[in-house]
Amino acid sequence: MITGLALLGCGDDANDPAAGSGDSTAATDDSTTNPLPGTTETPDPSTTSPTTGLDSTSMGPDMLCGNGEVDPGEDCDDENVDNDDACYSDCTLPFEILWTESEAGPDVDLGRDALFDADGNLYVLGSTEVAGEGFNLWLRQYAPDGSTGWTYTYNGALNDNDVGRRMAWLPDGNLVIVGAETTATGDDVLVMRFDPTTQTPVWTQYYDNGTDMGMKGEPPEDDTDFSNAVTVDIDGNILVAATTWEQGQEFDIWLRKYDGDGVEIWTQTYDNPMVNLIDSPDAVVSDAMGDIYLVGNTETENTVSAAWVRKMDTDGAELWTQEIVDITLTNATLDADDNLVLTGFDSNTGTITDMWTAKYDPEFVEIGAEVHDGPSGLLDIAESVTVGPSGDIYVTGFITVVGESRQMWVGRHSPDLSARWWTDSYGNEDANLDDEGWAVVVNDDGSRMAVVGVEAVVGEDSNIWVRMYQNNPTPQ
Repeated sequence: MITGLALLGCGDDANDPAAGSGDSTAATDDSTTNPLPGTTETPDPSTTSPTTGLDSTSMGPDMLCGNGEVDPGEDCDDENVDNDDACYSDCTLPFEILWTESEAGPDVDLGRDALFDADGNLYVLGSTEVAGEGFNLWLRQYAPDGSTGWTYTYNGALNDNDVGRRMAWLPDGNLVIVGAETTATGDDVLVMRFDPTTQTPVWTQYYDNGTDMGMKGEPPEDDTDFSNAVTVDIDGNILVAATTWEQGQEFDIWLRKYDGDGVEIWTQTYDNPMVNLIDSPDAVVSDAMGDIYLVGNTETENTVSAAWVRKMDTDGAELWTQEIVDITLTNATLDADDNLVLTGFDSNTGTITDMWTAKYDPEFVEIGAEVHDGPSGLLDIAESVTVGPSGDIYVTGFITVVGESRQMWVGRHSPDLSARWWTDSYGNEDANLDDEGWAVVVNDDGSRMAVVGVEAVVGEDSNIWVRMYQNNPTPQ
């Protein structure tokens, strides 16, 4: 079973656990049923036009934005002219919630990643617990109106834990999916090329580091290797980053470059030679030149870690490596100018942890940074970051709310992180337990944004949670 380590990607649930068979199913309004082989239903998309409001300077004395009344020409009025809330400074709506889906299974269901396609369909990757089978990899297509197109599940040969964690588009419209599968040698890195049109794998690859695992004096067991990150470079090659167990070194960072057919091009590994403790990647991205950023964390002493970023050329040769003390990274992306955007949490702020996001140029000179402390001053962690077509930066994760445990949190920031346009949060009011955002994505024209994660539901353990937002223009 996959080992739950807090450092190996905060938000990796301890229950989140590899060749086997997969099942593809299409859903009706209230259940999942088997479709005809090779068929996919795509409902007609629905769209909503962004709302607009009048500038407060053009209003009369009784129509002032910020007076607490929704006057003609206003969409909202929250008694201020501030941003960073549910009403913009010009009394227009920052966003509208279009639909929310909570995928209920009898046990633990985890939403981990999401992608839009060019038609506005949303693909959500995660894992679902099945009696007698452990965790199954789970992938669902949602049409723009929130209806289900199809659902694919993958159960490995051992009927054990098989999980999906990240995915990326290939140039031909296939997906590459990474995670872990339990095999006869333990938990192995899973890499799958998947065709959404037929809902079938094109090929599947595994990686087993091949060393026995003996932790803290325990007898050796099967080793644990799993992937948290994948990207596709400008040439259509696949870069997979993983955490692998190495005897005497604990966990190491592993990066492999495959061609589109799943053939290995090269492999690089990293272990902090000073301490031989836990080193783990959380993201890999590739820029327009083919250069690679491998992003994660390295333990500098027991239970003390630093953010770790390595830039490599297209052949895997190191260009530079940077560490950031007191920061733990969870995700990364690039903007249109190939600036690197990192997110995670800051443990040196006087509170327990605060959300942390920063942007760096290609030589790792800081462009901007933002720290967010939630309402309780307790545990607040950013889990995912993306950049929209306007350059705005979107972050999701969770905040801690007294009496309600964790709430999903999402925010939209300006490109230089100097301002936060708006935020939204969600907590299941019946359970008041752990609700977290683990992925945030924006569609091609920036009109829609989706958050994927997990919510705690009474009687259902945890559900895969998906929310679609209409993303309205920022104030002019």
